[in-house]
Amino acid sequence: MMGSSARVMSGSLALGILAVTLLTFFFFPGHTYLQSDTQIYIPLMERLWDPSLLGRDLMASRPHLAYTLYDEVAFVIRRVTHAPFQYALEAQQIAFRALGLWGVFLAATALGLERRFAFVVMALFGLGATIIGPAVLTFEYEPVPRGFAVMLMFCAIGLAMRGRLELAGIAGAVAFLYHAPTTVPFWIVFGFVSYQAGRRAARAWIPLALAAALILVVARFQPGIAERQVFFGRIDPAMVEIQRIRAPYNWISLWPASVFWHYAVLAAATAAAVRRLRITGAPRAFLLGMTLLGLLSLPFSFVALDLSKWTLMPQFQPARAVLFVTAMSVIACAAAAVRANWMESAAWLLIPIIVPLHKSVLPPLNIREAIVLFGSAAAIACFLAWTKARPRLLPALLATVLAAYFVMPKNYPDLWTQDLISLNAWARESTPKDALFHFPDAGKALYPGIFRAVALRPVYVDWKAGGQVNYFKSLGDEWWKRWRETMVNSPGATDLRSRGIDFVVVKKPSDWQGGTLVYSNGTYTVFRLPSRGLSAPPVAP
Repeated sequence: MMGSSARVMSGSLALGILAVTLLTFFFFPGHTYLQSDTQIYIPLMERLWDPSLLGRDLMASRPHLAYTLYDEVAFVIRRVTHAPFQYALEAQQIAFRALGLWGVFLAATALGLERRFAFVVMALFGLGATIIGPAVLTFEYEPVPRGFAVMLMFCAIGLAMRGRLELAGIAGAVAFLYHAPTTVPFWIVFGFVSYQAGRRAARAWIPLALAAALILVVARFQPGIAERQVFFGRIDPAMVEIQRIRAPYNWISLWPASVFWHYAVLAAATAAAVRRLRITGAPRAFLLGMTLLGLLSLPFSFVALDLSKWTLMPQFQPARAVLFVTAMSVIACAAAAVRANWMESAAWLLIPIIVPLHKSVLPPLNIREAIVLFGSAAAIACFLAWTKARPRLLPALLATVLAAYFVMPKNYPDLWTQDLISLNAWARESTPKDALFHFPDAGKALYPGIFRAVALRPVYVDWKAGGQVNYFKSLGDEWWKRWRETMVNSPGATDLRSRGIDFVVVKKPSDWQGGTLVYSNGTYTVFRLPSRGLSAPPVAP
């Protein structure tokens, strides 16, 4: 009977985690594709998959995938299933989100909570958070290496809090294979915890050693390398200015003061919650240790990048460790809310709710945000109190928590339009593989990156591709030159033709002179420049 009951509970937990995972994917925080960093990764992988593609694209010709198995895993899935990269990556995204939520559930039980209330903590955590300053998320919208690694980190943290150090080491090692920089704070705290556990924990480090060796071997055979990443050196003044313009999130000196107050409040809330919960051992070490390391990442990044201009830092991006300041605060405060009476519980719940709702814990809030914040905190606190006395009310408590997934406002627009889809399809079907496209009136908009990844045609320059200035100096110099000369300024058809550009895509055809009209829809018009002997494709309506 006990074994049957345990299986039922485990099955119910698995279904519950799956349900929350799907809520995070399809509702809130949600997911996107080719609206952020997959605009970088997909073209890189498409070119590695088929070297005949994107050969004239500045960004796609310089992959930075040597120190991750992200591309290799996607290639294996694509070869086995014949699914496009989108599905290969999104399947992993869902699986890793489920593992991350399971880890938070384990962490909550390690804090002494009953399983039903640990599930509440997990569901609150699933609302995610935007990490202001370094511009990352606890639940990345896109299926990118950092997002996979972060979820595996929460899985590893939960396992380590429960004393399952060998399993935690495996989860941490897999995260290392996807995005090594994300895992550094975990391994520091894990080292302290395993030292406290004694010699029996030594085996927990074997997976990391194997992962590091595997990465070094795979990196030596990475195909398509046109320029090696430089790890030791100083960023020259010209590149400093380019990076500060294109990637200000890396430079602590450019962050507003409110960001630092935000993390100070979160860290103080975590410390207060740990004191309230009276926890010790590994749970205490991870909650406080990850928080401390997140805070220390800020002065470290300031010294290493802003002052010393170390070339590794824009690639390593140490300040992104403040993600764990937010994450630990959400877990600790949600757990403290479960332990408290109604009034105190509502106060603790403000942190897990305001973070996904308002991004910052600092005011001001608009009226809608205030209603959602205080209304949700009060309602969940009420049902927490009632469920403690009347366990039959657990479904009502869970429904109240999960209702938050439907009232939170999404933080991203939908960039996909039918006209963009039609443009992509026309270019892919009607133009040569090496035809070079230019979007002179796109500015900082993201649709040229979607075009590159879907049409699989090279783009002369766009804002998103400039993110690669963190990795390669020559790319950064050339990208900035192209941006200034063809996006800040407005050269004519003759100038663009001399640069090897074959097609110009504009939204306002009346502002463009030169070239032959070859395609038009409600939003985009394409002109062909008579260069390199290309024959004109038929004009599409």
